[in-house]
Amino acid sequence: MRKFTLFALSLLMAGTAVDANAQSKAANGLRRFDNAKRNFVAVHSERQAAKSATATKFEKAGFGPSSVSYSPTQAGAGDEPIFNMKSHQFGYIEGPDKTTWTYTQSIATRNDWYYDKTEIVVYDNTHKERGRINIQVPQDKVVNVIEPFGQITTKFFDKNDKTLEIPIYYHEVPSPGVTIDSTFAYNMNSEKVAAFKGVAQMTESVKNSWDVYQRLLLTNNYIGEDTSYIQVDIYKPGGWNNTTPELEHTFTIDFEKVSYSDGPAFHAYDVEGTPYYLYTHYEKPWASGYDFDFDSDSNIGLDPIPTENNFYVIETFDRNFNRIDSLAIPLTKAPDALWPAFASFGTFSYNDLTKGYFTGDDKLNYTVTLYDYIKSDDSNRFRFEVYSEGKHVNTICDYVTDTWFPLSSINGQSDQYAFIQTIGSDQFIQMVDMPSCEKKTRIPSSIEGNKISADINRAPVGDSYQYVIKMAYAEGDADKNVIALLGWYTTDLKLDHFTKFNLGPNAQYFTPLLNDDAMNPYTFDTDDEHEYCFIAKIKRDNSTVLDNVVVVAKENGEFIRKYSGDDEYKMMTSAILDNNTSRPEFIVGYMNNNTGEYSIDFYPLPFNKFAKGGDGTENNPYLISTAGDMKQIEKAPKAAYKLAADIDMSNSLQTWKPIDTFGGILDGDGHKLMNLTIDDNNGKAGLFRQTEEGTQIKNIIITDPTLVVNPQTTYAGFVAGATTKTSITDIHVYGARIEGNGSTDAIGGLIGQGTTYTAIASSSFNGVINLPETSVAGGIVGNMRTGTTADHCAATGTFTAANTLGGIVGETERDANVTNCRVDAAIKAQNTVGGIVGVDNNKGLITNCIANGTIDADAPTRWGKFAVGGIAGELVEATDVTGNIMNAEINVTAEPNVTTDPDTGAEIDLTAKAMKSVHRIAGYTIVNAAEDAGGKAEDKGFAKNYATTAVKWNDAAVEYTDDTTSEGATKSVADLTTDFLKGIGFEYGNTAAEPWKEAGKLPVLYFENIPMSLTLSQSAVNVVENESIRIVATLYGADPSMIDVVSSDNSVAEAEIVEEGDNSITIEVKCKKTGTATITATAGTLTATCLINGVTTAIDGITADGNGPAITFRDGNIVADGASRISVYNINGQLAADNAGSTMSTSGMSKGVYVIVATDTAGHTATSKIVLK
Repeated sequence: MRKFTLFALSLLMAGTAVDANAQSKAANGLRRFDNAKRNFVAVHSERQAAKSATATKFEKAGFGPSSVSYSPTQAGAGDEPIFNMKSHQFGYIEGPDKTTWTYTQSIATRNDWYYDKTEIVVYDNTHKERGRINIQVPQDKVVNVIEPFGQITTKFFDKNDKTLEIPIYYHEVPSPGVTIDSTFAYNMNSEKVAAFKGVAQMTESVKNSWDVYQRLLLTNNYIGEDTSYIQVDIYKPGGWNNTTPELEHTFTIDFEKVSYSDGPAFHAYDVEGTPYYLYTHYEKPWASGYDFDFDSDSNIGLDPIPTENNFYVIETFDRNFNRIDSLAIPLTKAPDALWPAFASFGTFSYNDLTKGYFTGDDKLNYTVTLYDYIKSDDSNRFRFEVYSEGKHVNTICDYVTDTWFPLSSINGQSDQYAFIQTIGSDQFIQMVDMPSCEKKTRIPSSIEGNKISADINRAPVGDSYQYVIKMAYAEGDADKNVIALLGWYTTDLKLDHFTKFNLGPNAQYFTPLLNDDAMNPYTFDTDDEHEYCFIAKIKRDNSTVLDNVVVVAKENGEFIRKYSGDDEYKMMTSAILDNNTSRPEFIVGYMNNNTGEYSIDFYPLPFNKFAKGGDGTENNPYLISTAGDMKQIEKAPKAAYKLAADIDMSNSLQTWKPIDTFGGILDGDGHKLMNLTIDDNNGKAGLFRQTEEGTQIKNIIITDPTLVVNPQTTYAGFVAGATTKTSITDIHVYGARIEGNGSTDAIGGLIGQGTTYTAIASSSFNGVINLPETSVAGGIVGNMRTGTTADHCAATGTFTAANTLGGIVGETERDANVTNCRVDAAIKAQNTVGGIVGVDNNKGLITNCIANGTIDADAPTRWGKFAVGGIAGELVEATDVTGNIMNAEINVTAEPNVTTDPDTGAEIDLTAKAMKSVHRIAGYTIVNAAEDAGGKAEDKGFAKNYATTAVKWNDAAVEYTDDTTSEGATKSVADLTTDFLKGIGFEYGNTAAEPWKEAGKLPVLYFENIPMSLTLSQSAVNVVENESIRIVATLYGADPSMIDVVSSDNSVAEAEIVEEGDNSITIEVKCKKTGTATITATAGTLTATCLINGVTTAIDGITADGNGPAITFRDGNIVADGASRISVYNINGQLAADNAGSTMSTSGMSKGVYVIVATDTAGHTATSKIVLK
């Protein structure tokens, strides 16, 4: 087998093939500071960074502009493109809806160089033409650039909300050495609506739908003999009396204080919806002068004399331009550096300014880039430091060369960055977890003798992840084909497997796309397998011509799409566009070899979906079998869908991005959605942001989900943020976590807000709600209004919020009803908390509900009330509260708060006063409200309500016999017999119409105490003879004591339950002898199995022909003289290491039993078993 290096792929040449997000810096001392070409102002946003990364990935691979397309003679491309555009110039621009729009531009020139006129045609993300802008350059103007930029706006540059505005950059060259920058805004009717002098950028921060902050930043440089400065003018949208933007503030930047700093000097940041402006500069000019004779051997020229005792300063301003923070960082000199450090900001990542990312609080965190010039190798060495509140917090990484980039975010794992470090003569990639800054895997330039490139990312594998690395060499087969390799390595750099691509005999270059979009297994196809995209350079047969080829391939190497040029069109580049919207596309670009015209094609993604069929009608719904299929709902949100399998949502690389609006049918058919994670900061959040009238969502089991509440979150729940006239039936959520520190409108276990006759029925929530800063939260729904109902629903777990917290619903309004619901939870808030409902605002109905568990409150409201009740915390008006059972323990803890009555001078204990709003059924009612107003009222709407516990105040338990008050009548649990409960309205049976059933002392709902989900932690495993392993069985819906475990063959494997938890049991499996046995766990009608393969070792099946080279072990090395390859397999039969050559080091291998397979050039093999201790 041949082994050879493809062009420009080694780690030491990483700059030619790094991840799209890498920040690549030129070295060579002073040559890096070119102020003439520097962008002094930067607008930072995660959205822009993500788009830039996707669009420019292949541009970095050396294929010209970031374009796209399809050639009329493409090779094996498959489906036809949905859109094609041809132009000599084109580009991307952000649309008003935050999707990516495109434009083409035709240019007529003067003197073959300068613009005479140009036409810009704008297309939205559906490829619909939205406007044409025609610009004629006046005859007395000399212009060499006219180009759209930024984002398309509405009502910013003028007040016409019927038109869209596009900003256009205009670069004039009136005479040699003189330039004039201008910015114009045109509407789509080609009318100029605004004109400004300078280079412009747009910044936007969106806190919520009513707090949108949008500004225009204009930059002008003023260079004089005595002083030079940069002026940044900030414009806001015009007011009612001014139709054009108005100057709001001006910043002046001292040119001398920002020289010798890479990157921008003025920044606009959007941090969690809040705008900030930063001015970053040296306290004094970095250079105090220049030494003309610094080093006679130096080719640098003018060498600076650094200013002593200097600082790098960051000044932070809020949206009102008030300075709110200032940071001064001393510039020290490293022992091997020529000068004190240089500094910059905004060059590490798009989020160099964060709020508490590193410190875990709400303080601003700054990531500063410091770099030393090392004369010995004429390069810069970087380090990245974190500061907050004027103090150094942590070092992210140091000794970094010129490349660093983020890896893909993975559910349940820390963020991670990769840094190329050089320490001494060693170069490697250092992985660092964020925000802990903990150094993790260090990847050398060669793993077990196999050289790697710096094209690297990671992908989720089970509960962990693996690194996917492009190898810096290729293999060759017997037919002389070039086999390109991607290595999948564990976090301890054990080889899991190679993904191989046969490029044919003439390939000379291979660059894979390993960014987030490409590593998501659902980008190109919605099955669970990985697909890959790469560019190759392949020489034509019997020719010297190299063609650029774009390929999409499966894990097994099969090409499913291939795009290449021909004699007329040369393939230039490709990219994935807007993969996080409902219209992701794959774009491939070609350039006409003769005219220079681009041809750009757009293909819809994914290429294949809904493998199990369906047409989206109610009688033949689309069948969903993967997380990728789930995402396709957003393309047809009014269609009908049905789950055809249990789906592990963690298979997707990213967290779930909520589908904006759903108006169809989603039937789970009893299947599960597992490991769903929702972490979204765009308002409403859930599987769906909101639903429309007529929506049906039913029969779904959701296990082990996580919902992260962010400051921008408004309404959120696992099913939907908000619903309108929607039917939610038989939805059961188990093992959930809802957490965060955002201030939100309403959060619920299933729904954030249900309105306009939404019906929630026969559903349940089990898990933890931990929202200590959130007002309005409920176990099932946060806020219900306008005829919305919650019928026969159950909530169990631990629920915490700031206030307005209920076991079923946080807040009800406008005839919202809660009936036949059961809670068994530890519920805690400062105040305004109820076992079933937190607050009822408008004559709702709360009937036949049972509240178990505990209810805790520890701080009255500023109006002096606790509002704590076993059924409802507060009833604003007289509400129908009938036939409810309070079986919870109410605990109110607060220190005495004594004040003086201003009129009488008497002492008043406000805490004691607040305790008057703590009652067993309803806390604060019209009686309390009347008393607070100096009047008097009687309880209304209460009937047949009973409590088994007493509220204690001053150690005195008060019992009541009146079931028509907010206290309810006292009954023991033994008194609450089935006949008694039937007498107050509880219906017993096994359906929604008769939802209660007996279950010990108090009844439960008909769907409770029934096994709903049973899983085993492993489905198949090799076990060595006479050894044991442990498997965890998790059961939701019923007590884990119901689980039975058996082995199909006790002579091979015995199974024993050794531990029992809240929702799980631990099974110990002992292998008695070689063979197979199936361990089966059973609970009710559910079963789960694990195949046990008993082995002497898991590598017994690895054989050889006996004619291969002899294998020996010498000084920590495996040696097989004459071998062309050595392969090492672990005890589970997995390939642990693979190396071309006759020697392999074992220094990176963990202890254990291994089988070595040595292969010579003739293909003969030999094996040997070793034990590393």
